[in-house]
This record gives sequence, C-alpha cells and structure tokens, in this order.
Amino acid sequence: MKRSDRRSFLKFLGAGVTATALHESIRSALALPANTRTRSIRDVEHIVILMQENRSFDHYYGTLSGVRGFGDPRAMRLPNGRPVWEQPHGKGVLLPFRPAVDNLGLSFIGDTPHDWNSTHRAWNHGRWDDWVAHKTPSTMIHFNRADIPFHYALADAFTICDSYHCSVMGPTYPNRNYMFTGWTGNDGRGYGPQLDTNDMICDWPTYPERLEAAGVSWKVYQDVGSGLTARNNWGDDQNHYIGNSANNTLLRFVRYQNAKARSPLARKARSGTNIAVSGTLFDDLRRDVANATLPQVSWLMCPNAYDEHPNWPANYGAWFISRIIETLTSNPDIWGRTALFITYDENDGFFDHIMPPVPPADPTQGQSSISTQHEIFPGSATHDAGPYGLGPRVPMLVISPWSRGGWVNSEVFDHTSLIRFIERRFAEDHPGLVEPQITPWRRAICGDLTSAFDFANPNTALPPLPATTAYAPRDRNVHPNSIVTLPTHQTMPVQEPGVRRARPLPYDLHVTARINHDGKDLQVTFINSGKAAAIFHVRDIAGDAPPRSYGVAPGGMLSDRWITDAHGRYDLDIHGPNGFFRGFAGQMHRKHGEISVSSENNPAAGKCILTLHVPSTHLRIEDAYTGHVTDCPASSSPIRLDIQTGQTSGWYDLILRGRHHDLTWRIAGHVETGRDSTTDPAIGRHTC
Repeated sequence: MKRSDRRSFLKFLGAGVTATALHESIRSALALPANTRTRSIRDVEHIVILMQENRSFDHYYGTLSGVRGFGDPRAMRLPNGRPVWEQPHGKGVLLPFRPAVDNLGLSFIGDTPHDWNSTHRAWNHGRWDDWVAHKTPSTMIHFNRADIPFHYALADAFTICDSYHCSVMGPTYPNRNYMFTGWTGNDGRGYGPQLDTNDMICDWPTYPERLEAAGVSWKVYQDVGSGLTARNNWGDDQNHYIGNSANNTLLRFVRYQNAKARSPLARKARSGTNIAVSGTLFDDLRRDVANATLPQVSWLMCPNAYDEHPNWPANYGAWFISRIIETLTSNPDIWGRTALFITYDENDGFFDHIMPPVPPADPTQGQSSISTQHEIFPGSATHDAGPYGLGPRVPMLVISPWSRGGWVNSEVFDHTSLIRFIERRFAEDHPGLVEPQITPWRRAICGDLTSAFDFANPNTALPPLPATTAYAPRDRNVHPNSIVTLPTHQTMPVQEPGVRRARPLPYDLHVTARINHDGKDLQVTFINSGKAAAIFHVRDIAGDAPPRSYGVAPGGMLSDRWITDAHGRYDLDIHGPNGFFRGFAGQMHRKHGEISVSSENNPAAGKCILTLHVPSTHLRIEDAYTGHVTDCPASSSPIRLDIQTGQTSGWYDLILRGRHHDLTWRIAGHVETGRDSTTDPAIGRHTC
C-alpha cells in the first residue's frame, strides 16, 4: 500500500473522525444530478458492482428502521411453535445479541462455518432451527447503527433491498460464480458443480465473455498483489492489504488462466494496480473516471483487509466503499450515468430470520408450476442433497442518482439479478447477452433490480443525512479474533421505529383455505394474480412434516391439503414476499360444516376484499393496524368484507377468531397499487 494511501486509511480509523468527514462521499453523491435523457434504464451507461464478503442482512441491518428486521411482526415460528429468534442452544435458546465489545465496528469478530453442508443443516429442510449447532453461538451476533454508521448512512441516503438473497446455501466461490456466470456449473459440465471454495478449475461460459462478444466494454478493477497466478492463489496474498483476496473467481476458469498476456480476458480480468510497488488501490478506477473511459460494466475487488470478511472489521470496508464513491463522484458527468451495486457474496454463518425461497425437490416438499431443472443437487459422498438456493439474505445497497432518498425495495433478488440488470440495459441492442445459464426457476422467482430505481423522476428532494457519532479503533494493528462472551440475560434487539419509503412491487398473492364438511383436512389454494412468480412457504406447526414450498407463476395457482391430527387440530403458517402471511389454526368439528376464506385485491381502490363462508361459526375480526373490530354472525351466504388500506399505506393485518376459541385465522399483507408507498408500519412497533 502506498504510504499516502495508508495514511488516509489510518486517518479514517483514527480518533476524532466526525460524521461530516465520514459522510463526505455520500454528500457528494447526493448532490449530483442524474442523467435523464430518456428517463429509462438507458440513462444508465455504467454499471459498477462491488461484492463484499460474508455478512447476513439481520447481522448488519436487523435494527435499521423500516426494513424487515428484528421488529418483524410476522416472523416465522419454529417447529416447536416458538419464534424463529429463539434458536435452540443446548437445553435452552440463544437470541440475536450484540457482543459487549468496545468499538464493535472496528473489532476482529471471527468467522463461523459457512460451507455447503453446515448451511444446509442449519436450513434443516426448511425448519430453520439448527443455526447454533452448525454455525456456533457466534451465528447470532448482530451490529447496530452506532457500530457501522457509514453502512447505515448509505441506507438512509440511497436504497436498501431487504429481500436480496445470496444465490447458494454455501461459501464464496459458488456464490461469486452466480454473479459472474448465472450458476455454479449446475449441469455437471465444465467440472461443475463447484460447491466449495477450493482450487477447483471451472470451464463453462462466463458473462464477461458474452459482454466481450457483444462489444460491451467491461473490466475487473483489482490489485495484482504478489501476482495473479496459481502459485499466488490468484491474488489471495499473504499481505492482506494487497491483492484481490482471490475473490475474482473468473481466474478459476480455464480460459482466463490460459489467456495470452495481451488478450481481452487477460487485460480486463488478470491485470490491475500493483500497490506493493507504487500507487494506490484506486488509481486505475480514478484514471478511467477522470478520462471518461469507465467501462459499461465493471466489477470491483479489494484486498482481504477491506472486504469485510470476518475477522476483518466492518468499518475497514466502510473506508474502502467511501473511497470508491468518492472516486466515482469525482467526475459528475460519469456519476450521473452510473449505478453502483454493493452487496455481499454470502452470509458467512451469521443468522438471518427470513426463510429463503427454495424449490421443492419432490411432492413431499411442495409443488412448483415453474421448471426446477438444475436447481436441486442430488447429493454426493461429500455434500448433502438439497436445493442450491436461494441462500440467506445479504445486504444490497443500490447507490445511484436514480435511487436516492432512503428507500426500501422488498422484491426478491439474488446474485443473478445483477446479470439480469445488465441484460435489461444492454440486451435490447445485444440479444446474445441473455444469460442461458440462469435457470427458469431462478429467472422467474428473482427480479432484475430495475424496481429499485426511479428513472422517470430521479432528482427529487432528499431527507437530511442522519447524525452519526465518531468512532476510533483501540489501535492500528491486526488482531486475533475478538473474544465474544454470550449474554447472561437475553433480550431481543430493539429495531429502530419508523417507516421508510417503499418502491412498488410486482406481487399480488392470495390463499384460499377451506375446511371440508367432514372436518378431516384443510384444503389450501395458492393464487398468484401478480406480475412476478412467488414462493409460498408453508409451515405445519401442529404436525411433524417438514415445511413445504409452492412456486406459482404469474396468473397461476396450486392446491394441496393438510390432514389434521387425531384431535382435529391444525396450525399452518404461510409466508410470502414482503410480509405476506396467512395463518390458519384451530380445531375442526363436524358442526362447523364447510368454512372458507378467500381474498382479492383492488389496487385502484387500495383495498383488500375478503370473502368468508361461515355457515355455523360466529367470527370476530380484529384489525391489527386500526384496532377496529367487526363481528360476523354465522351466515349461510358468503360474507364480503372490504378492507380499506388507504390509511395504512396499503398494509392490512386481520385476525379472525371463532366465538368458542376453536378458530384463529390471520390474513396479512400489502395491496400493491403500482405507486410508491411506505414500509410496514408494524415493523419496529414492538419486538417479538
């Protein structure tokens, strides 16, 4: 590292760093206008991707206001009926906790197991209840705003995605393969599939090769360290302040390794700064920005010290990110045409409470109206069978002139969404850029990130930046893992109160439930009236069966049934994207006759319409948002209820109770109108 660059880094870490200094790069980015020539995605001329390392969404942002974090009012229940936060730990439970460590954002918290097998075993066929056993107690560690103020300030200033998932329930290399190629060799060709972070060589097509063939400019910005060679593990340097931390997984592919020195693959993916000799990490990027030669698509790599992989401090990464933003905004004309995506390859082993969407492997695990080809790994002598993904949520920040203002986007995304965004921007002119290695299931379930932008009206007024406190390291050395002591008295973390502005989403989901006349089973139909495919995740709390997954294409429906226990009891939780929830619990009796509930949304009127058939049951309906109570007497005719959501920004949450406490159903979600709204007002109102 050049001496001046190291001085800058140490100055950043030193005592007395003020909020003004910390956020100067953000202030610059906020002040510059967007390119609005076409008021469409074609105004984006430069796409820049920075994939950091090993942090889950709840681990970093579980306490951020407005996002679906620790204050989630509809968090999953474990098979034992307890909240998902209460992860089994020996004979007790372990809740998410913030370690009692000074300067947590600059501490050296160690990593946790994050291989294929340990992640699938924590997933536990959808039960989501084996995190501590397979990830160690450190899995439940979380940060807050005081620890990582720069990360939180980015979310306050731009757009954060709270339903962005890593692609694989596994480690770095397979997840980065999804970013660079659309999969990890799932069809078994080209030495795939790659499931580990190891020395395996890959030989299937990569997306940069497709860009090259189409004539779309691209580049990987990195430092060469002691050499981007097999001998030096392709940049994973012994000196952690130089090199690329081996995160440029393109260099694991045969054609990149064999590329001649002056070939496009070598020049664009196997070269970079050489700060061990001279210069800074940002020289190449700074030169291209200044000269207006920034490629149309760029990927950024950094040395291990700054990539946020534990045990490296989170705020070392903040320093690196701030310098990237400063560099990109140094040329206002370039910044006005640039979209910067900042995400994380995987969650390490850090806990996140949201169940990732996964395809069913067989009918006992659910159904899918979308092909799941190449999405299920059959198992091997060394790796458990199971879905490739999606994996747990990881942070995604969309930094651009079209995504300013502290927005939340809750559409389901994964790393293939980055390729999809590039497709949306350039494939109209270059059809060969549609990536065939993205499977039909993943292409249907995951969005293309365009919903995170407002291309039509980007230059709107912005809220003021939040105040943050200064922070300082204990010293300026690399440390062994910080000692983490488990709390003796456990309490749930408290999420910041308040709502954020939310982008429109493509979802319009419904579930119809019916108890048959004989009272022996519950029939459930999953209906997708929206514009995007979605996963309904079903948890049978009363039974022993593992959770099921139902993937429904737009305009489609699927049906299934659940048998009651010997006493006629049932207890189903159904989760979908953006807080969608249906809960059906009770005890069936023949005297009930047939009971059913269905719903539909009226976007123009901003209301949810319930239709109830309760011929022999008196219902009391409680509105969790307004407190309003409606009594519905038994009726042989269907009862229609119009739930107005104008006062709750489209949100509804209704609890239907039988008079004799033998029925408790819950209907909750959001009515999408195609317009901006706000995040769930119940988030952060209380903590489970």
